[in-house]
Amino acid sequence: MKDYLKQIVYVIIKNNGSITKDEIKDKVYDFAKSKNLLTREFVNAFGDIGWLMQDLRLDDELVKSERVGRYWYWSVR
Repeated sequence: MKDYLKQIVYVIIKNNGSITKDEIKDKVYDFAKSKNLLTREFVNAFGDIGWLMQDLRLDDELVKSERVGRYWYWSVR
């Protein structure tokens, strides 16, 4: 489930340009709800969404983050 969630997060970042973590979480929730994915396993993986975003940034090197004011914005490299 974590790999699937990571794919969802990547697509959301890719499709929205520069986006904050809260906006990513909202869009992931909306997507999961629309696809009936809100299972216990999904919710547990969702709790680690920040770590998944870090994996995309550090390990996979697919996204980048930049601080603007008090917010961090995520975008595709």
